[in-house]
Amino acid sequence: ASSGADGVVKLWASADATDWTCLYTIEHSILLKEFKREDPPQVYALQFINHWKGIAQSEFPVRNNFLMTSSDDFIHLWEIGEVEIKTSENISIKNDYQGIQVIRLVEVMSMNFTCLDDIGFGVTVTNVTTAGLKTTTGERDSSELNNAKRHKPNFGGERNPQNIIYVFDASYNAANGLLGVALSDGSLRLINGRGTCVCPITLPENHSHFTSVSWDSAGKNLAICVSSGDLVLLSIELNGSSVKSSCNAVLNGGHIQGRPLYGAAFCGDDLVLSWGVDGRLCLWDSKSNGSVVAPISILLANPVYPIFTVDIFHFDSSKSEDNDTTKKLQATIACGGGRDGGFIGVPIQLHDISHTHMIKQKDV
Repeated sequence: ASSGADGVVKLWASADATDWTCLYTIEHSILLKEFKREDPPQVYALQFINHWKGIAQSEFPVRNNFLMTSSDDFIHLWEIGEVEIKTSENISIKNDYQGIQVIRLVEVMSMNFTCLDDIGFGVTVTNVTTAGLKTTTGERDSSELNNAKRHKPNFGGERNPQNIIYVFDASYNAANGLLGVALSDGSLRLINGRGTCVCPITLPENHSHFTSVSWDSAGKNLAICVSSGDLVLLSIELNGSSVKSSCNAVLNGGHIQGRPLYGAAFCGDDLVLSWGVDGRLCLWDSKSNGSVVAPISILLANPVYPIFTVDIFHFDSSKSEDNDTTKKLQATIACGGGRDGGFIGVPIQLHDISHTHMIKQKDV
């Protein structure tokens, strides 16, 4: 799936990872046309979700496989299905086992975000299409949602006259069933599978917005990026339906202070990566406590190559045939960014951090 600032999300497929076919297009500007916004909605969050919890209530667990997208102050969940079509359709993909199929997306539900002191911590379950779950409480039409934004602090000043609480990032964790949403008002809201905000998170004396949120694999720790250049590590405690958060560390070294971070990601259980507009890729100890002014290592420092996104490939070489125990965990990082993007795409850099990980293990 791909998305951009034009409000368009496209689903792609390829049999050999070389020739890609567009299977489906979502025009978020059409979905939000009743709100009469001047610019196309911004799509900052995009994630395939393999096990959304909380919607199906039955004796046996039901796997809900969704595509999550965002548009301005909305999060949308789409169910992905396949329907048979004729061979003449131009958005088809050939499958040797199932014939010719096309993807169809149906809205499950949407969530709208307003100011934190609104009802339900400013999270409203709604629909932007005629499909989706029919909620009996909490629904508000476009006029009511717009009214909820009035007489509140204007985030973004003159650039945001409608006082929209933009979704800058969102990440779902299947281990705990929570969706973390980083918003332009400087809040992070943890939402359960029914669309209820169970834990709003703000930072004291913070006047900057959050740019990114990332979970560890177990769903017990969060990494939040702040536009001021800080990285905040939190722990999440679940006790039934109760969710509590606590701040473990503020990592404010490594990156150039005042330059926004674009993202962070856990690398195994011990490490956290962060990247940003300063072109730096920093490696941190995920078990840090208090205020930390220096990372374990600055893997990259290239001011002419701002890093927009990073993907990590983990490889457990202990399961390989050579049985070399000194190579327990390896990771390759793909960095996308730079200022040289053109019609051929954005340059990607690959980095191997297995040696850095082994150094940390020896130090411990």
